Amino acid sequence: MTKKTDSEPMPAEQQSAEPVSTPLSSLAEQIGQHVIAALNQESTVAVVTTITGSRVGRQVVSLPLDSDQMHNIQMLLMAVETSEQPETVSCVGFHCKFDSTDV
Repeated sequence: MTKKTDSEPMPAEQQSAEPVSTPLSSLAEQIGQHVIAALNQESTVAVVTTITGSRVGRQVVSLPLDSDQMHNIQMLLMAVETSEQPETVSCVGFHCKFDSTDV
């Protein structure tokens, strides 16, 4: 992959929505501000928000999604195979469940 320099403009189809990112403060307040800011961007129909770690500390990062991106996410979610069997997780942190037949 080649990295574009500042002097080379990106084609319109490669430009993406501007992520919203600020240092972590009150989580509920910050997520609300992010969602409102993202929804105010043109063509935004949904917002994906996550908490990340970085060199400057934890941050809440929100990314506005347009209708095409949301459609792609819905298609991926629908493609996930579902199972009638409940998922079993043997260990979560230090809490482990052992089947008596395995002992």
